[in-house]
Amino acid sequence: MVINFNNVPGTREEMLALQEKGLLWTVRHAYENCDFYRKKLDDAGVSPDDIRRLDDITRLPFTEKQDLILSEFMPLRGLQGKRRSPIIPARILMIGWK
Repeated sequence: MVINFNNVPGTREEMLALQEKGLLWTVRHAYENCDFYRKKLDDAGVSPDDIRRLDDITRLPFTEKQDLILSEFMPLRGLQGKRRSPIIPARILMIGWK
């Protein structure tokens, strides 16, 4: 899914619809393509079908820095004990509207 943020919708409703579409796509993509996030969601008892609207974001489990360091998923795994950049958690972009 590609979102062109140079052409951001003009109304609040359009922006919320775009954010909802992005959330649904991201959760399903992570679940279907990454064992780490599939396990994380399964352990929390959440499936992509449970996420239907933006308010459902509260059902998603947090991913902590330590989760990523200890997982086999992580390309950062080799950085243990070395200086590294802070991990910025993925969030739904809350872009202002006109």
